[in-house]
Amino acid sequence: MANTGEPLLGLERNRPLHFAGRVRELRVLNDYLAYVRRTGDPTGGMILIDSVQGIGKTQLVAEFVRRAKEADADVHHLPLVTTDIPLDAKALFAALTRELRHPAARLAAASMGFPHHVHGYVAGALDALRAQGALEAEDALRQALAVGDANRTQFYESRLTAMAMPDAMHRLAAAMDEEQEERSLSRADATAVLKAHLPPEVDADEVLRSAIEKGVLTTAPDGYVSFGIPSFHDYMMEQHRRVLDREARRAQAHGQRADKQTGGG
Repeated sequence: MANTGEPLLGLERNRPLHFAGRVRELRVLNDYLAYVRRTGDPTGGMILIDSVQGIGKTQLVAEFVRRAKEADADVHHLPLVTTDIPLDAKALFAALTRELRHPAARLAAASMGFPHHVHGYVAGALDALRAQGALEAEDALRQALAVGDANRTQFYESRLTAMAMPDAMHRLAAAMDEEQEERSLSRADATAVLKAHLPPEVDADEVLRSAIEKGVLTTAPDGYVSFGIPSFHDYMMEQHRRVLDREARRAQAHGQRADKQTGGG
C-alpha cells in the first residue's frame, strides 16, 4: 500500500495519533517511580489504574512507560497480562529479571522460590546494575549472587538469634533429614532430640516453643514440626556438617595429643 502521507489510524486500542491530557495521572506515576528509584523502597505496593472500559488506561500506561524510558535508559518495562503471570515463584522471578537482560536462571535458582529470598536477589541484581551497568559479566553476576546470599543468610540468622538455645537447631535438622522426604518430626520426637543435646538444666519443651514462636520451626496440622522453608532446612544442614567436621578435627587432635603423651611416658 502506497504511503500517501496521511496519518495512519489503527484500532481504538492502538496508540493514538497524539497523546493529550492525563497530566495529573502521569505526574502521580512519575513521582512514585522517582520515589522508588531514589529510596529503593517499593513497600507502598502497586499503583492500580482503574476506570471504565475504553477510557484510555492502556494508553496512559504506554505513554508513562515511553516517557520514563526516554528519560532514563535504566528504566525497564515488562508487559504482562494476568494469564502471563506464572504461579511458580522461580518462574515469576525469572520472568521479572529477564527484562534486565542477564542470566536470570542462576539468580532464580539461588532464591529457592521463597519471596524474601527473591527480594534479596533482586536487590543484589539492582546493586550490580548500578555498580557495573550490566549483569552479563561474570563479576557482576557474582556480585548479585553475593548480595542475595548475604540477605538470605541474614534472614535465617535473625530468626535463630531471636530464639532460645539456637545452637541445638542443627541437631534437630539432622534428625529431620533422616526422615528423608518428610523432613519433619513429631513434637515428642523433636523434644527428645533436643533433650539429648541440651544441657540438663535447659527445658527442651521451652526451646521447642521458642523456635516455633520465632519462626524457626513451623507446626503442621498433624502436630509435626519442621523448618517450613526447605532452604532454611538446607542451611541448618550446612551448619550441622560444619559442626561435625569441627568435632572430628578436635577428636583427632585430642587423640594425637594422647598418643604423644603415651609415647613420651
